[in-house]
Amino acid sequence: MLSSTALTSQAELVTKTGTSTSAAGTVPAPGNAAVAKEAFLQLINPTSVRTEGFETFAVGETFQSVPRPLLTFVPTAGSTGTGTPETGDLIPSAPLPSDRQPPPQNPGLIASSTSSGFAGRFNTTGGYSNDTWASGQWWEASGDFDIAFATGVSAFGFYLTDSNDFLGQLDLVLTDENDVETTINDITGTSASESGSLQFFGFVDKAKTYKRVRFDITQVPGTEPSNYDVVGFDDLLIGAAKTDNPNPVPEPATLALAALGLGALAATRRRKSTKD
Repeated sequence: MLSSTALTSQAELVTKTGTSTSAAGTVPAPGNAAVAKEAFLQLINPTSVRTEGFETFAVGETFQSVPRPLLTFVPTAGSTGTGTPETGDLIPSAPLPSDRQPPPQNPGLIASSTSSGFAGRFNTTGGYSNDTWASGQWWEASGDFDIAFATGVSAFGFYLTDSNDFLGQLDLVLTDENDVETTINDITGTSASESGSLQFFGFVDKAKTYKRVRFDITQVPGTEPSNYDVVGFDDLLIGAAKTDNPNPVPEPATLALAALGLGALAATRRRKSTKD
């Protein structure tokens, strides 16, 4: 599935979504998810692209770690930008209890493909080859969490793995620079029905920047915590949306017409000069 949707409440807010699935218990190839990611990147200034792949954290690190995980978005390998990294604070949406134990519906943690058996989530950093993804780490959660950016972003995207096979719903709540909230509902869509799905989701806004993104994961009412839908997140991307060029470069055909017009004008002036 590949789709592009402009939200009616935000004329400038555009989303890109692509989902790839495979047989239950196997890891899908990039497929439509990679196509959606590329379409998303085409809307961003290439010098601004930064990414976080969770490879610098300790496996098992959680919200309760001291200090709490700080995301560091660095220029991507294909980016032409060489500027300083951007940061984002990864925090639980609700305050933690005084004993710093996470609520049962919010076990956010750093997971690794080399330290845990396949449960539908997997690493997407490092690429896909020989029918497998490279080993590495990702963030996974079954409850709400926020990313608070040090600098506002106008474009944000990420890979999701193993989403919605237990019918959990993921909404994004965006807070802009004026503290106005916009909700993007149910970004995972219909159930993947199989363990190991891969999805890319991204939004781009040419009109404003956002300082906070909440990942609002809603479980099926009555579900026991042991059966919660756990979602993996990897390769977070931020950047600045491309703006319309106020001085576009003329198309070759336009330049040719202009040249013909100037030539005709010059010929007219020469004939007039001869008659005089």
